[in-house]
Amino acid sequence: MKRLVLILGAVIALLGVSVPAALAQWPTSCVELNDLIEAGRGNDHNVGIYQRVYGDQAEAVCRSEHRDSGFRFDARPYQLPAKSDPAAYTQALVERAIARYNNDGLQATLDYYNSSQSLDGQWYVFIFDENDVLVAHAPTPSIVGLHARDVVGSDRFPTGLQVVADATPEGAWTSYSWINPETGEAESKHSWVVRYDGLVFGSGWYEPGQSKDNPPAYAQALVQQAVTLYESVGTEDTLAYYNLPESADGPWYVFAIEDRAGVLYSVANANRPDIVGTTRERIDANGFNYGEAFAAVTEEGGGEWVSYLFTHPQTREDAPKHTWIVRRDNLLFGAGWYEPAVSKDDPAAYTQAFVQRALNRYEMVGLDGALSYYNSPESIDGPWYVFIQDETTAIVAHAARPERLGLTSDDQVDIRGFHYGAVIAAVPEGEGRWVSYWFRNPITGKDQQKHSWVVRHDGLLFGSGWYEE
Repeated sequence: MKRLVLILGAVIALLGVSVPAALAQWPTSCVELNDLIEAGRGNDHNVGIYQRVYGDQAEAVCRSEHRDSGFRFDARPYQLPAKSDPAAYTQALVERAIARYNNDGLQATLDYYNSSQSLDGQWYVFIFDENDVLVAHAPTPSIVGLHARDVVGSDRFPTGLQVVADATPEGAWTSYSWINPETGEAESKHSWVVRYDGLVFGSGWYEPGQSKDNPPAYAQALVQQAVTLYESVGTEDTLAYYNLPESADGPWYVFAIEDRAGVLYSVANANRPDIVGTTRERIDANGFNYGEAFAAVTEEGGGEWVSYLFTHPQTREDAPKHTWIVRRDNLLFGAGWYEPAVSKDDPAAYTQAFVQRALNRYEMVGLDGALSYYNSPESIDGPWYVFIQDETTAIVAHAARPERLGLTSDDQVDIRGFHYGAVIAAVPEGEGRWVSYWFRNPITGKDQQKHSWVVRHDGLLFGSGWYEE
């Protein structure tokens, strides 16, 4: 039915009139509607085929063959897909553009889709010619006339090359970052692109991309963008982009490594251009061989997290980095984030960073992995440790006091009678709060005043704290 709606959109465009006028002119026979649709598809040889083959029986045969296709005549059923279904609406706009091209010719089509009249909120149609030159783009006239190679994002991402490479006669989806004309902000755009009669017709819809506030998800999104580009345009143009300084965004960048029969060569790294083209031991300052961990990632596995020390692009000093690695063919694509360098001399900031680290670990390895780690002695850092409470407020991780596992907020009362559990349980989803109470310091073994930073995420409570002397 969705295909029918798109075709009917093309019929409206072929009629070359407004929707109300088109409805008034809607064909009243099956053969008329079939001929109009075939003309819109460019299948001129099929126009009149029922009449030629079946003569007086043409209408009856047409209705019989299209009984289940959704063809209707006197009811005049045409309507565009709703914008609440952005994918269908986008596809309809592209099909309408192709129908306009078939009906009005190239120049009239370009005139229309280079005009403000063609803009529809976030939606517009863009067109590349048979030489992959952009010939229609109403929101940004300044880029009309550029070859696809020169149609790039603000960070020089080769958007044009990806778009023309992904376009097929059947139509295909391709995603990238582009300016939303409604908001003026770079957002994730999903475009439907069709190569028709040598031209590329496309349109797309926008949604917010992954936020840097969720480092694991943002790192994975960066790597997926790199993999998508590689699968669209190939090795040379992908590596060329990720070696550009513009491809790096502060501490965020994608690197690529080529696996040559087990020997790893750096082939793209905007943060460390000095290592591109070289192979070397990938052993960090703690002695961890993260190169072996990279090489062990398989294409079938989908991707792996690897944590190690590496040069921070802003401080130029080694810092803990958590990297998402994905293998495609003989290439390894990676991106990650660095833990902030926070001193224990600022215990409040160190505590908040400690909790954020726990949230990041949860996003990387899931609840079971987080609980396994935060119930282990290795997760304790002097007086700092993470406690986790589930949706019922039951304690499910507490490496410093494992005997407290299973206790709920009702049981969290300090030696002075303060019911701090109720305050912890009241932390809203997505927020963090400081809660102060008396609790045993694992270093001194004495009850001391503790200041805990508690964040609720996915219904779970993550907390850690510091003690006053």
